[in-house]
Parts: sequence; C-alpha cells; structure tokens
Amino acid sequence: MIVFNKKLVTEYNQVKQAWNQLLMQRESFNVNQNNISAQYGGALEVNQSALISKDYWREVDNITTRVFRNDEGNGLLDDLLGLGTPISIGKTAALYRVSSDAGKVHRTLTGHVPEELDKVIYDEAGDPIPIFNTGYSREWREWNGMQSENLDAMADDQEAHVAAIREDMADYMLSGDAKVKVKGYVGAGITNHANTNQVDLSASGLNIDLTTSTPDQTVAFFTGPFAKLLDDNYVQEKVKLWASPDIMRNLNKPYSDAAGFKEGTVLEYILRYGRIESVNQTFKLTGNHFIAYVRNSQYIKTRIAAPVGTFMIPRQNPFDNYNTLVWSAVGLQIKRDFNGRSKVFNAQG
Repeated sequence: MIVFNKKLVTEYNQVKQAWNQLLMQRESFNVNQNNISAQYGGALEVNQSALISKDYWREVDNITTRVFRNDEGNGLLDDLLGLGTPISIGKTAALYRVSSDAGKVHRTLTGHVPEELDKVIYDEAGDPIPIFNTGYSREWREWNGMQSENLDAMADDQEAHVAAIREDMADYMLSGDAKVKVKGYVGAGITNHANTNQVDLSASGLNIDLTTSTPDQTVAFFTGPFAKLLDDNYVQEKVKLWASPDIMRNLNKPYSDAAGFKEGTVLEYILRYGRIESVNQTFKLTGNHFIAYVRNSQYIKTRIAAPVGTFMIPRQNPFDNYNTLVWSAVGLQIKRDFNGRSKVFNAQG
C-alpha cells in the first residue's frame, strides 16, 4: 500500500493524483536540464550530463519496492501498512467522528410517540499525516563519471535511503513524534496514542514479567488477566501480538519445564488457549514489553496520503549538485468507541 503500483493508481483517485504529481516532478528535472543546456551549450563540460530516462526511474521504483517487501526486522510496519487507506495529500490530519449509541425502545399498548426522543451524539478526533523525507546528493563531476559506470552508486544510494525512511516510519508507528502537531492533534504511535489501552505489567499492576515467568504463569496471564482486558473492551476477535525478543525467548521455551511433562512450547499453549491470533517478534521493543491489536482497519490503520516516491530536484546552475529526494506522507489512526473502548493494547512494566 505504501509503494506505487498499477492496481493502486487505477483504483484510488488520491493515489493516482500523487502518481501524476510525481511524474511531473520527474519531468520538470529534464525540462530544467534542457534549459541549462540551451543556455550554456557545450561551453562547459559540466553541461554534458544526460537527461534522466524512464528506464532509470523504473529501476529506482523497483529498488523502492524491493526494500519495502523485505522484512529487515520491521514486520510491524508491513502489517500496519497492510491496513492502510488513502487520503488526500492536502490533508495534514485525518479527522473522524465517533458516534454514541442511540435509540431508547419503549414498550406500550398504544404505540404513542414516546415522551422522550433520543439521538446520536458525536465527538471528534484526528491524527496528523506527517511527511517523511530524506535524500542523497552527488556532485556534478561524480555524475559525469558515473554515466560510464551505469549509475551503480545512485542505485546504492536509493536502496540505503529507502531503508532509512522505512526505519523511521517504523519508529513513528510505534512511538509517534511529539513535534508533529496539527490542529491540536499530536503525532502518536501505538505505544503512546491516547486511544491505546495502557496495560501495566509491573508489581503495581498485573505483576508479571513475561521475560522470566514460568510456563504456567505465562499461560495463566493470557487466559486470565489479559483475557479480562479483552472482555472489558468488548474484544471478541483474536488479537495480533508483537513482543520483544526477551519475551519471545521465554515463550519459545519448552513447556516441559513446568511440573509434569507437557509437549510443545509455551507459545503453542498460548495460541491454543489464549485469544491470540499470532505472536510476532520485533526488535523495536525491549524487555517486558508487548503490543497487541485486533487486525481490522475499523480500530487501527495507516492513512496514506502519498506512497514512497523519488524524484530529482531541478538544478539551477551548471555546477549544482544532482540532488534526489525520497519522500512519503503517512499517519497512524487508532480509534476508541464513544464509551472509551479500544482494541489496541500497549503492555509494559
């Protein structure tokens, strides 16, 4: 969802507009190169640089797609992007309304109009849609030299910078950024969003350390206190859980460490008896920390204003560097219902 492809461009008008804008930005570089060439001709060696072909941009886009398809420890980002929906690039925040329940039913023999009529009450909420951008630069002399070497260095630059923007997106989805503010809404991630249920695992809370707990204690937690949290928030679906490597090492231990032999790992018992769809490891979390959510865009989703795109900034002078910008616009949206229930959880302590 975060990378341009034919299906997205065809089905979503917002994505099509973003794609057309990207094509115009790429073409403007060539127009500018032609203007410089016409102005200075062949008087300077610096002006002998070639125009950027469609084949080059096709290779750049292929690199972007490949990097985003690789896991690289950011499976959480991939999962959230799979819940993405487009939004106009003109929107700096994704706003939505939360409605209350309504409809008081009266039982009578007459069927008269009730004395008290009800209506839905609304509340408003929203989340910022920040722009993520990075870029790389090559001096004009490097560019001329690389033309005879098939631009391999530029491909390396593209791969490294797409990986960097992906890493930064993953950090934002998890922790947000307090500096991203618009219309009173602050950029927040799963761990600190106002609509995330905060679960205290410390001694003052549920009092369990999942990095050292015994198999029996671990299963009892997920079938007891954690299951009650799900019930309190009307969660009937199974949740997807992302845990730190410290927790995962403990979950992957054989259950036979408990009293009496039990075949299989602790994780297998949690998946069998707990209301857990899957347990996944992410290096973004450490210690006694996990997050969980119902994988449904009604409750959590990314809002994508612009998939990742790459274009070159037009040069104004013959000796200007060749600068390339990689950017995207995407935000995270987590919702509660009118009564404050949420299907997203952050557990640590």
